[in-house]
Amino acid sequence: MRFNKQMFDHVRKSRGMEFLERNMRVEIDGKQGVVVGHSNSGLTAKLDNGREVCFHPTWKIVYFDNDGNIVADYRN
Repeated sequence: MRFNKQMFDHVRKSRGMEFLERNMRVEIDGKQGVVVGHSNSGLTAKLDNGREVCFHPTWKIVYFDNDGNIVADYRN
């Protein structure tokens, strides 16, 4: 997958998610992974099971910092 920093930054800024970083740990609908890029509708992540998925940045997702602390929680 190609990474376009300008498109990724657009997702961050347009969604008000300045905390968002590439390779940030996430939990998407209960599945663990890392943010790897952007998609037409939002973001992409590589799950710990190796599968790559596209996801909406605020749908059933938790973002974690490097220490495992929750930065943002969109599960509700």
